Amino acid sequence: MKKEDIATLTLSEDKKTLFITSMNGASQQAYDTGSLLIDLLELDYDSFSMKYIMLTSILGSNRIADTNEFNIDAEENKYNDVKREFAEAAHICFDSDLSGKYKKIEKGNIQQRYSYYTLKLNPTFENDLEIDLRLATSCTPYINDKEISVRDWIEKIRDVKEENSADFILTTQPRFIDSYWFHSLADVMYFELMNVVKGNIVIKRCENCKRYFVPTGRIDALYCSRTAPGSQKTCVEIGAISKYEKCTKENPIKKAYRMEYKKRYAHVLKGKSPKNEFFTWVENMKVVRDEALKGEISYDNFIEKLKT
Repeated sequence: MKKEDIATLTLSEDKKTLFITSMNGASQQAYDTGSLLIDLLELDYDSFSMKYIMLTSILGSNRIADTNEFNIDAEENKYNDVKREFAEAAHICFDSDLSGKYKKIEKGNIQQRYSYYTLKLNPTFENDLEIDLRLATSCTPYINDKEISVRDWIEKIRDVKEENSADFILTTQPRFIDSYWFHSLADVMYFELMNVVKGNIVIKRCENCKRYFVPTGRIDALYCSRTAPGSQKTCVEIGAISKYEKCTKENPIKKAYRMEYKKRYAHVLKGKSPKNEFFTWVENMKVVRDEALKGEISYDNFIEKLKT
């Protein structure tokens, strides 16, 4: 083992979680697959470093082991270089709308898009990153499908007689998982990108804030759940309001109902109309509005009832 081999990357069995583990197992962090890559694309160096302190510390230790020094300015420049390398690849793989030389592959899935990018548009992409991931297969022991301590498992096998050791192993089920030693930010991001590509994980660009996100519910989601810039509402909430307003604007029945609703509600706020009358009107008009939307009454009849 080389001196700089101090931490590994491991993907969970369901491919949804990435684990970063120090060599001695003293510390481990779990991240949703794709989240590190998204934050690389969205955050500056300081914000990323503060959010991922453990990863930053590991990378710093690797740098010191390689060069015997740590220069914060050099680290920030390296971060920005890696960010630029992955920004174009992310655009090709994730964005729904492509233009120019990328337009021809717009209908492709993520595997097709990545193949087109790395084979045709940027064939030196992987070489330029100087990836240095090395296999470090690890074993996780289970008893009755429940994970147990690796350290305790090893000690119990080694510290008892041979026949007892065999008997103990037969009560467990070791599962071997491929982990990888990593040595740079590019290694981590390449590992992330390839697992997203291989797993066909959907990453989209939010139609409100324009930042990347992984849909947690429906894969056709258009908005992320982050708080929108300059607002206390999330992008999902803003998207719902925008969708309603657009629908209302395009439908004359909904538009007329909304205008009358606002006018009558304003009268209530000013004390010109009693609240109980307004609430009764709302309940009655919802029924009338729905009848008009279904075509059960004419638009003119709807407007006549709306105004009464």
